[in-house]
Amino acid sequence: MVITNEIHAKQLVDRFVRRFDESYRSLLYHASLPLVLTPELLNYIRNYFVKEVPWVAEVDLLLSDLCHKVGYELYAIDTSVRAYSLDEMRKEFGQERMQQVASLLIKYLNYLSRNNSFMSYLELRSQRWAALVYLDNENKREVAEDIKGLFLNYNKSLNSIEPNLSIINQNELYQLSLITKELAPQLDRYPEIIQCAKEIHKILTSSSNIDSNQISQHLSKLEVNNGTIIKPFPTKIFEFITAKVDAKGEIIKRDKKQAKQYIENLGNGVQLEMVEIPGGTFMMGSPSSEANRYKDEAPQHKVTIPAFYMGKYQVTQAHWQEIMWNNPSHFKRNDKLPVEQVNWNETIEFCRKLSKKTGNKYRLPSEAEWEYACRAGTTTPFAFGETITPEIVNYKGTYPYGEAPKGEYRRKIISVGSLGVANEFGLYDMHGNVWEWCQDTWHDNYIDAPVDSNTREILLSDNTNRILRGGAYDSDANDCRSANRGVNTPDFRSLSVGFRVVMFCTDS
Repeated sequence: MVITNEIHAKQLVDRFVRRFDESYRSLLYHASLPLVLTPELLNYIRNYFVKEVPWVAEVDLLLSDLCHKVGYELYAIDTSVRAYSLDEMRKEFGQERMQQVASLLIKYLNYLSRNNSFMSYLELRSQRWAALVYLDNENKREVAEDIKGLFLNYNKSLNSIEPNLSIINQNELYQLSLITKELAPQLDRYPEIIQCAKEIHKILTSSSNIDSNQISQHLSKLEVNNGTIIKPFPTKIFEFITAKVDAKGEIIKRDKKQAKQYIENLGNGVQLEMVEIPGGTFMMGSPSSEANRYKDEAPQHKVTIPAFYMGKYQVTQAHWQEIMWNNPSHFKRNDKLPVEQVNWNETIEFCRKLSKKTGNKYRLPSEAEWEYACRAGTTTPFAFGETITPEIVNYKGTYPYGEAPKGEYRRKIISVGSLGVANEFGLYDMHGNVWEWCQDTWHDNYIDAPVDSNTREILLSDNTNRILRGGAYDSDANDCRSANRGVNTPDFRSLSVGFRVVMFCTDS
């Protein structure tokens, strides 16, 4: 059974859950990370992560129309159902849980490599890839190198041994192209490999008479850039604290998390800390059910964002002075305060000079990148939950959101990160303190908005207005929501307007 539509995939999943029990949904989400399931692996996953799901759910899932048998005690969840389930799992359980499932899968594969008698070498290898791509960028690079090496080996075979593909090589190459396509969302830093896989797959499925020369031409494109794939920027792990806030404004949970950052030394002891933001898909804008939403936050739409780096903090006065040699700010108590009273045009010049000084490519975030980074996998009005509190966000606490009580209004900006709580990606002050400029021109809705990280630069008549996000120290809580959008002219400056920067992940 081939599922070609995400809506159809959702319908099948919902039907499966209705037939049995809502708890089955969690099992399906967790079981979707491996490319191939064995009854033993499914049992491990259930017992380790969703033990509350009855054991019979394992049998029900493997025998359902969501799965098909691909070998002796080997089952694969349909590609579209798998993609939908992984997307939903990321939203419901977060990136950390996906990494935990990936780690369990690697342990299981290590066991199979010593005891397995029913899984081929390529199947074991691809299962390992499916786990590694959810860990970190260095592991993703390893997978990309591995896949590229296999493609090049096939090309060497084509050029030196046989003029045509053997049946065995053809099947292996087909499997490799199919697996690479499945891993494409996680390997978005390596588009040349993904494109090669798509072209090879297209050739192998479009005709019974396979032209090996045509295949070799596509494989040879990888030879042009042969050697080690460009590594991500050298990063270091840092720890941070996140918080969860309930609907009444009470902090109900604090967790210690880890992320990776690249540190750019600007000179004179000034460092710009850039956090590694994993790629992913999210719903941009606010749902109709969100209280006090504005019409410019609609229609809500799915956006896919490649991995990138974003400033851990809003650009500080120390950063600005090191690059621009001046300080336009009104509040000047210390260098760790965010720079303010900078207009959009000046932030563009800052990014140009910063790029020239460091040799890396910096710019303002697109509006989609900003909201994706702010939400950090959440779907609530704020990254911290249903509302916020002045204990973890600098805003006009006398105008709360939802059921939260009135709180402190500081009436000034504060040092970046000084409240000690970051979102799930490790970014500080994405809500409040100062508004943040984005690259995009203003549009009053999301009709025909980009579905990726591209900026929306199309001008409407004489419109040159630019986007502001995040709210500020003097904003009501409602204006600090993840989906809220601000707008002003590119020459506008204010005590409550600053920015943060993003950096490209490759040298291209």
